Amino acid sequence: MKKNIINKIIYVIVSIFVIAAIVFLVKYFSSKNIKMVRNILKPVYSDITCIDDNCSSIKATKENKKGDKTVELYNDKVKKVGSYVVKSGKEDKKQIVSIKDDYFIVSEDKEYYIFNKSFKELYKTNNALISLNQKYILEKGEKYTLLNYKGEKLFENISEYNLYNNQKIIEIVTENKYVIYDEIKNKILDGYKIDKEVIDSENNTLYLIVKNVKTGVYQYYDCNNYKMVGDSFENYTVTTDNELIVSKRENGTKVDYKINTKGEQTKLDKSFSKVEKINNISKKISDDEYYLYSISVYESSQNIVLVDNKKSKEFGFYDLKNKKFGKIYSYNTKEDNIYSSVTKLNSDNDNNYLEVSCSSKLCGKNLLYVINIKDKKTEFYNENEKVVLQNYTQYENGYKMIKYSNKSEDEKYKGKYVLYNNKNEEVSISENEILILGQKVVFGPVKNETVTLYSIKNKKSLNNTGADIIKIKNKEYYKYQDEKNNTILLDSNGKEMLKVKMSQNLKNSDDSLIYIDNKKVKMYSDDFKVKNYSLEKNEELINNNTNDILPYKGAIFINNTKEKYIKIVNFDGMKIRKIKNSTVESIYQNKEKNVYIIAKKEDKNGTNFGLYLAK
Repeated sequence: MKKNIINKIIYVIVSIFVIAAIVFLVKYFSSKNIKMVRNILKPVYSDITCIDDNCSSIKATKENKKGDKTVELYNDKVKKVGSYVVKSGKEDKKQIVSIKDDYFIVSEDKEYYIFNKSFKELYKTNNALISLNQKYILEKGEKYTLLNYKGEKLFENISEYNLYNNQKIIEIVTENKYVIYDEIKNKILDGYKIDKEVIDSENNTLYLIVKNVKTGVYQYYDCNNYKMVGDSFENYTVTTDNELIVSKRENGTKVDYKINTKGEQTKLDKSFSKVEKINNISKKISDDEYYLYSISVYESSQNIVLVDNKKSKEFGFYDLKNKKFGKIYSYNTKEDNIYSSVTKLNSDNDNNYLEVSCSSKLCGKNLLYVINIKDKKTEFYNENEKVVLQNYTQYENGYKMIKYSNKSEDEKYKGKYVLYNNKNEEVSISENEILILGQKVVFGPVKNETVTLYSIKNKKSLNNTGADIIKIKNKEYYKYQDEKNNTILLDSNGKEMLKVKMSQNLKNSDDSLIYIDNKKVKMYSDDFKVKNYSLEKNEELINNNTNDILPYKGAIFINNTKEKYIKIVNFDGMKIRKIKNSTVESIYQNKEKNVYIIAKKEDKNGTNFGLYLAK
């Protein structure tokens, strides 16, 4: 009996350990953090260079005892594409432009060449060559010429080109022709242009909208299967969910459909054309008394429109339900031909905003209004004759940001961003876009790479210099320096996540942040739980060229130039690998988020370089 109990206890303990091990392994292998570092080019090269910042092309040079150099060319998968020899005493004049799977482009003595893997010359020109993707190349002369990777001309006299779907789709334009090429299927559409690329929050292409240049109709284009899907349509609107609301003709009548991101079409309830909507509204208004601004019509069932009151010479709202007029402003009574300029600021029926302006001749002074037609509300007005509105951004709390044009005569506002509160009072002015913490944008442009942060709670702008917008695992944060030389990191709601001294050098990559405090590396992922690593003697996060080494994929890369080693440590403090007799020359992260370490090795045989892959 006692033996059975002991066996059961042992069984339970073993089971717990097995389950814990399974959980650990699942979490470990499902994580995208660095788990291993392996050598992919041995340290036998006199030089290793990444051709671009993404390390999509690599040039590695070997030198023998005679002084002859062999230059090896590798693509973004570190697969050898080709090589060439530079004899001792000769200068390598070849400038590597691009390296792809089946070809590479070289510039030498003002001439450009396309070579294949065997270093056979496929094409030569005095014009610059631009690698578009794995299959296509552009020659840039007075006009462009499209070449394939074999150096064959496909299309000449190209006046314009555009790239879509991560450069896999190319639209080329000549004087009277549009052609679309795909990296996989070659020429896919003739006589169509790309009207819009619809992307998700991570900038991945969901689909394209193509337009027939002869008929003017549109179609959904599936980038994954390289084909148009469904019927054509006359016009479209992209929703906030990246779906389409489209209109097409059926038996002479306009019908609206919804198209989801997969291209599936669903018929909507009875819809009216723009003309039908205007006609339905016009029947409810006396032509003798009012002039209807048709641009203010967005649906047949709406109650509020914009009109001119012909008798009183006033501009304002007209309530179709109770047939009452509400004045916004008056015209000059001496003018017979009265009118205002009304334009749409957005096309979302839920937030239908219009910009209205009137000249000083017709209204006594220049007037500028932004009107929420659905809510019968004046969101913004300005009577400054010396400013010109360029962009309007509306926040959900009634605050709004105006970008004034460089054409404005008032120097205070010329080219500036100005924030107004919900009482139309000016609260902040800046060279940068003004971002209100914790507030969503109803519509309008906002958020460049550098912004001014405004706190409604503190009723002031938080930064004098521009704040940087950074992303940690696709979450948005704002980093800026305060007046006391601290670096502040806020989340999108304005919550302070970190506050460190500028001297502690807060650094970030796309998945983590680090800074150094008294020889301790403070490491943060998106959960903002701090992990610590104590730097040992002579360990630094600086490469051989005194540039900062950023954290990548949950790991830090430590350089010790005195004791000659590289150490890769994860955020749990566990050493992933120690590379002896080497130091960090440079580190790159490519588009696939793999990390390349160019390591410098110095010994009795001289100085050589190797390449390591961390993944």
